[in-house]
Amino acid sequence: RLAGRRFVGEHDWYREGAKVLLALQNPTNGQFASGSTTGNSKIAETAFGILFLAKGKRQLVVSRLQYGRNLDWNRHAPAIPNLTAHTELAWKRDLTWQNVVLERTNLQELLDTPVLFISGTRPPQFTDPQKKLLKDYVDNGGFIFAEGCVGDGCDGSTFEAAFNALVQELFEKPLTRLPPEHPIWTAESRLTPDELPEGTWLYGVESCCRLGVVYCPTSLSCRWSLSPAYGAKPDYSETVQTQLDNFTKIGLNVLAYATGRELKEKLDLVTVLEEKLPPTRSSRNILFLPVLRHNAGADDVPMAAPKLLQWLSNEVEIHTNTEKRLISITENELQKYPIVFIHGRGTLKLTEAQRLSLKTFLDNGGFLIASSVCGDTQFSDSFRSEMATVLDQPLDPITSRDSMLTDSFGGFDIRQLRVIDPDVTGDSIVGNKRSIVPRLELGRSKQRISVVFSPLDISCALESRHSLQCKGYIREDAARLGINILLFAMLQQ
Repeated sequence: RLAGRRFVGEHDWYREGAKVLLALQNPTNGQFASGSTTGNSKIAETAFGILFLAKGKRQLVVSRLQYGRNLDWNRHAPAIPNLTAHTELAWKRDLTWQNVVLERTNLQELLDTPVLFISGTRPPQFTDPQKKLLKDYVDNGGFIFAEGCVGDGCDGSTFEAAFNALVQELFEKPLTRLPPEHPIWTAESRLTPDELPEGTWLYGVESCCRLGVVYCPTSLSCRWSLSPAYGAKPDYSETVQTQLDNFTKIGLNVLAYATGRELKEKLDLVTVLEEKLPPTRSSRNILFLPVLRHNAGADDVPMAAPKLLQWLSNEVEIHTNTEKRLISITENELQKYPIVFIHGRGTLKLTEAQRLSLKTFLDNGGFLIASSVCGDTQFSDSFRSEMATVLDQPLDPITSRDSMLTDSFGGFDIRQLRVIDPDVTGDSIVGNKRSIVPRLELGRSKQRISVVFSPLDISCALESRHSLQCKGYIREDAARLGINILLFAMLQQ
């Protein structure tokens, strides 16, 4: 653990060690007895067993990416351990960090770390499979935190140029300057760019309702390496200490923003979504979930519908096609699909022709699933208004006794789901979490339920693992809710 290594050779030392210890444990009294200690002391063996399990079980908060054949990736070795220690103090829990060897890892292992820190001064030479791995990591909810080591005697300009090009290649958009009002500046401790040295700023790439990549050109790790959280404090001047504290705040804010302070347990496995049934060339008996094109952010969360289908195919043996499909609201397009999806943020404005096409689709047996991205009230209000016009009646709230919220259709009992309601009124963002009866609204065509609308966010939760910016369901509960709605919709066909 002190070396930040998950693997010793090919062995995941904690997972395999825990498995061995639990196999030796007496189910009656909980003692460990292997007979391998001097004097065959069960007390000593139990003590060492508990010590191993407890110390190795610390939750992982950040990993440093080891790449290339030199040490450019690790110019300031104490930095990540120091930042982790500061995070422990701030969050009041035991945490750990790791090094991840890019040449030896895979997506399942990489997703164990919520934040991947990348540092360097020279252009990283990533192969095409490694680039794909980094993109898949972000697309599946991971978060890349990078620094360029520009200035302060370090020349990281070539790394910066290469990293900017990499981001553009992988995500088809550039890093952009994050404004002072962005939540990342206040996720843990309020900090303004004015408090930082000239040229120090954070840049990012949005992935749905959150950032997937954050980059700082100034060397963060240099400052972190000089700022231990425990032990004797170095005697710096007030000016230097203030700068070190502010750079630590940057690290804490980014980690809090990226994780929502929600970390998985050490032995929990991350779900990598993939379709279980083999693909087929025919489109017959294949479930598609196209997204309706409109004026209010129709494509702001491009992976939400494909992710929902992946969750569904992981739970139910059904053929799905998870390719992204954005279709126009016309009769010709709508008649190709029994179920369609709409989401957005901002004021939704449909044309008269679109309203008529939707009404024809719903009257002929079609089904519409809708969600307000990040719980956006403008979209919610305008969607309700548009549906009242299309259906000639308002949407009605679902009751807690509705069968859609039960496992009657082969789904889940979701009469209670967990939601996050961010509070941004203080010096840090607090992701208040509570359990509620799902907030759904139903619309009917010819006495048949044909529209299900969630005013709380489902879309961003499906696409991203954590978001302190979104008012909506946590990821797993958003998936369960979506699956139940899909199964209900399929039975209406």
